[in-house]
Amino acid sequence: MDVRAWQRLTVLLLAAVLAASGAMALLAPAPVQGQDEGADPILAALAPLIQVLRYLDTQYYRDLDLAALVRGAIQGVLDALDDPNTVFYEPSAYEDLQVELGGNYTGVGLYIEERDGYVVIQSPIPNTPAHAAGLRAGDRILAVDGRSVVGERAGTVAGMIRGPEGTRVTLTIQRGDGEPFDVELQRVRIELPSVEARIEGGDIGYIRVYQFYSGVGDKVRDIYDRFRSLGMKGVVLDLRDNPGGLLTEAIDTARVFVPRGPVVHIVSSGGQRSTFNARFAIAGPPVAVLVNGGSASASEIVAAAIRESGAGFLVGSRTFGKGTVQTIVEFADGSGFKFTTAEYLTPGGRSIDGVGLEPDVTVGPQPVQVPEFSPLSGRFVLGRGSRGIEVEGLQQRLAWLGYDPGPADGVFGSRTQAALAAFQRDQGLPVTGRLDQATAEALSRAVSRRAAGEPTGAEQGDAALERAVELLRSGQWRAPGGRRPGGGRGRRGPTAQRAGPPALAGGGGAAARAGG
Repeated sequence: MDVRAWQRLTVLLLAAVLAASGAMALLAPAPVQGQDEGADPILAALAPLIQVLRYLDTQYYRDLDLAALVRGAIQGVLDALDDPNTVFYEPSAYEDLQVELGGNYTGVGLYIEERDGYVVIQSPIPNTPAHAAGLRAGDRILAVDGRSVVGERAGTVAGMIRGPEGTRVTLTIQRGDGEPFDVELQRVRIELPSVEARIEGGDIGYIRVYQFYSGVGDKVRDIYDRFRSLGMKGVVLDLRDNPGGLLTEAIDTARVFVPRGPVVHIVSSGGQRSTFNARFAIAGPPVAVLVNGGSASASEIVAAAIRESGAGFLVGSRTFGKGTVQTIVEFADGSGFKFTTAEYLTPGGRSIDGVGLEPDVTVGPQPVQVPEFSPLSGRFVLGRGSRGIEVEGLQQRLAWLGYDPGPADGVFGSRTQAALAAFQRDQGLPVTGRLDQATAEALSRAVSRRAAGEPTGAEQGDAALERAVELLRSGQWRAPGGRRPGGGRGRRGPTAQRAGPPALAGGGGAAARAGG
């Protein structure tokens, strides 16, 4: 390898080191032997690596792939940080990341991340195959199509889960300390809206934010203006299963509701603290924020700001607990990487990283004891006129899920057929009124979800939303100090701008999206 090649290699390695430290510099060829490397600590640190590579180049018994060596060196730099949110992307993976951040892609509907040596579900996306299958935040993915992914990187697993639309993928899941189970999912085209809104019962505004994409703050502001002009008694802001997104959009969204004072503190390199403040003084209707274990990062910024300002309260279950901010950098060859540049603190100066936010009003799953059912293997197709113990098992499960299959007498009659058809319709399955393997598997998952305390099937409901609406209508909730929560409204303050790459607080920046 000639001197120019070594210089190119050193430039790439130096770029990786500078980028991983957050530095931006004009890169020049590394000094050749005899030059003073002590003038730059980064070059001095690279000297042993360059020596190793020189030995390999001259004495290794096989030919060397320069690009592979560079990728390995970059990955080694990032791995040494022991930060699952700092990731290098090959050009194809970086292109996928940009597509995914646009909210339109093919997959199963999962956000995943690395945690304790496992790839873990951060949140399922509502109205996707993963959500319909009952997958939850915190579930560990042990295998994809029978291949173990324990110890793999989230980006690798995401690539394995993705695939052509209409194809199927099987995930082996472990929930808590329970036995692993398989879930087969069909890949679909997912077009995720960033915001949706409606009015509940004529007097409560409802805003759901799926992820903090570009422009979300403006959309939420416009919706809130409309609700306020209609004289709504309160507003529900639904951040459940929202994994985060752009930091600036989270700040803009919080400013819609927070009357005054800090929204978030960002602590960056060297302990430098930047505080982003609200700029409103006009009181608005109180806000109930719905949260759960899939609410992460940017969602937690908004939720904490609303609560700690006294503008509203939290309803649901404890949030995910991700308190860091990432920045994405693209390189000239189309590759890129995402690295942690800061942590954020709530307006009161509290870090929630690894802790999360506890709701003011807890509305969460309550485990239910599962009765003893007759067996239901799913190996046989059952339809009207079928008889036997498996029909009895089918009837027992349907009844426990809230359907009306008639008496559990082992006879597949018209009531059992109608109940099974209703279940298939609720689960998004082909409505045949017959039990096949796919329907039997869906029944098994529905039983597991109800056992965990989640609403399913005919009893589907939204207890957290109902409780939030009840509290807003009654005026029962008081913020700390006895104040009734109420947000602020007024002139929009300037949006915080960063020079350079975009900052991400969760979402596509914090978690790999497994085809959704």
